[in-house]
Amino acid sequence: MVLGQARAAETRLTVTPEMLSGPLTFFASPAGLTFNTPIPYGIINNLADSGWIWPNDNTGLLQVDFGTPTAMTKFRVYTTYNGGQRGANWAI
Repeated sequence: MVLGQARAAETRLTVTPEMLSGPLTFFASPAGLTFNTPIPYGIINNLADSGWIWPNDNTGLLQVDFGTPTAMTKFRVYTTYNGGQRGANWAI
């Protein structure tokens, strides 16, 4: 029997709307979006292209402030829209 490396328990960091900042300017999104739950803008999974879409000019930004320096071993991003390609640049 071959055993793999022991894996440390994952700790998920909680993100609340109060920890978020950035421009609230969108392309093809419902009016009046704010930082809300579900994170980041209060819109559930975007399966019908009806959620938030940042502007095409790369001015979209979402900043998360944990309040203190926070070590991370993993940063995962998910997409739920399956109707075409979507992209984003991430700075961590």
